[in-house]
Amino acid sequence: NGAVTSDKNVLVYTPTIENLGITKHGNGQDYWIITHGWNSNSFIAYQLTAAGLNLTPVITNIGQVITGSPTDFVAAGTIKISPSGSKLAFTSVSDIAQLFDFNNSTGVLTNEITLISEPGELYGAAFSPDESLLYISNSFGKIHQFNLNTTDIPSSRITIHNSNIPGQMQVGPDNKIYVAFGSRFYLGVINNPNVLGIGCNFQRDGIYLGGKKSKQGLPSFNQSFFFTPSITVNSNCLGEP
Repeated sequence: NGAVTSDKNVLVYTPTIENLGITKHGNGQDYWIITHGWNSNSFIAYQLTAAGLNLTPVITNIGQVITGSPTDFVAAGTIKISPSGSKLAFTSVSDIAQLFDFNNSTGVLTNEITLISEPGELYGAAFSPDESLLYISNSFGKIHQFNLNTTDIPSSRITIHNSNIPGQMQVGPDNKIYVAFGSRFYLGVINNPNVLGIGCNFQRDGIYLGGKKSKQGLPSFNQSFFFTPSITVNSNCLGEP
């Protein structure tokens, strides 16, 4: 029923930041749990199997070193992996958002791209369901959209929202992206997240929370649940003699 009954409170590693992403392994059975170290640029990928967590991680040193004063909130951010498991987005409130290729068979990250580095707190991230677009939130008041199908991804940035305090973002089972806002009675909604530009139809007051207030966080979630694979056929002999 979801209760934790054994192997509680096992220290995996420390120090770490809050960023945590989950995706299906390339073998179709296991999962990758990816985190990030503190005072380092280490992405740390653990393989979760039916037998438990493999405590020998795959470590990739790539991207921005995340560090700062322990009294700051620079250990906040997110790791989001595209539904197919091929891309990984990383944000840090130390004002940087980056994109990487992720190999879901080996757990290794490659091809670092810095999407944006701007004042504020780059915090939330979400891939569109078709993986053509990536959304990044700056909790000082912006939501940016990036076109992943162009050769110069950072230059493709479109700002679709510029007010309030957006936080984490999460794709729902209806393929819309939901946005947490600090101290608001609503979740924001990107109604058409596969559409480039303002046609994505962002609605700030999208879902009323019944008198409850949202904070800026949303749970980490396995995006591969939303992956719909396509079928490619070559050398089809149908209809040939």
